[in-house]
Formats: sequence, structure tokens, C-alpha cells
Amino acid sequence: MGQFLISFSLEDTAIFFTYIFTLLAVNTLILLTFKNSRDLRHKLHQRQESLYTDLQLERYFDKSAIENYRKRYSFWFTLDIVLGGMVLIVAFILKSSQ
Repeated sequence: MGQFLISFSLEDTAIFFTYIFTLLAVNTLILLTFKNSRDLRHKLHQRQESLYTDLQLERYFDKSAIENYRKRYSFWFTLDIVLGGMVLIVAFILKSSQ
């Protein structure tokens, strides 16, 4: 069969890897922001729970809220990873088809 010769210009390759690096950097920052936000929310929720306990108002405190926040952060964290991965795969497929 025939050989396939794929040649990319240096400029195209530089632009492609700059795009990939930028995508990875932005997604990393998003994931770090999600993690820090989740940790802060957890600390604030614990302090609020302590405050309600100290004031003997536990019956008014919704302890299930922290679980809802955990699920929400897990969803967005996973969505960011999946979408970022899909974009990387599509980018490499498009680059290899040129």
C-alpha cells in the first residue's frame, strides 16, 4: 500500500500546542477554583452548624445542605473534566486529519 506523509508547518504546530497549553491551563484554574470554593463552603457550613448548636437552634439547621453542595460541586468538576477531554480529543483528531 502507499505511505502517508503528513507534514505540518511549524507555525500550525506552534499554534496548535499553544491552544492545547491554554486549554489545559484554563481547565486547571477552573478545577482549582471549584476545589477551593467547595472547601470554603464546607468550612462555612461547619461554622454555621457550630453556631446553631451553640445557640441551641439545631432544629432549624438543615444538615442535608452540605450533601447538596457536595453533589453540585462534583457535577461541575466532572463536567469540566469531560468537556475539556472532549475538546482535546477533537483538537487532536482535527490536527491529525490535516
